[in-house]
Amino acid sequence: MAYCPIFSLYLHRLISIESMKYDLYQSPHSIGTDNPEYHARPVNENPVNFEKLVGLITDRCNLSPGEVLNMFATLEDVMVEQLSGGSSVQIKGLGTFQVSLSTPKLTKRRAPRHGIEVKKVNFRTEENLKKRINKKASFKRDTSVLHSRKVTVEDLVTKILPLYYQKERFLTRKKLQEFAQLNESTASARIRELIKRRMIENVSGNSRSPLYVLCEN
Repeated sequence: MAYCPIFSLYLHRLISIESMKYDLYQSPHSIGTDNPEYHARPVNENPVNFEKLVGLITDRCNLSPGEVLNMFATLEDVMVEQLSGGSSVQIKGLGTFQVSLSTPKLTKRRAPRHGIEVKKVNFRTEENLKKRINKKASFKRDTSVLHSRKVTVEDLVTKILPLYYQKERFLTRKKLQEFAQLNESTASARIRELIKRRMIENVSGNSRSPLYVLCEN
């Protein structure tokens, strides 16, 4: 089998020679304040799924699609074995994978008999990867997308929520996100501000699955 340095090479190969499109959004912590702040987010127009990734790698080295698939499957098996044993896994040129754990509520410093499980797999990129991406990337603002930052709390109160509650009884973050075409963080921030202003309230009795209605005042 011919050698192909796939895992240290494929990411920077995937970065298009075209400019990376981005848009500006108001930072959630500054919403409702007199000093708005904004940050850039990439506009992800062409996500690379696994099938496309395999094709791109196949085009760049002397391996067949089946061999590339087998390499990915082998990598997955090895990572599962090592991470499940508590080891971190480094892929040179990309970064390091490591698990974090969740535990049941403990009142004494004593190892629980059960309840410990893997909470998530964390990935820490290598600094050189970010440098290589920055060196290759150029940036262009995309003015064609709908900006979350244009939807203010006042817009919600005077325009959007009256229309929403004509058809729906309860409001959720997800429904607000879809109805007003906001990103998740902006929708959450708008809901917090509406609660702070006592314009909506949670009537579900459950903070994890809130259902919001307009306050009577």
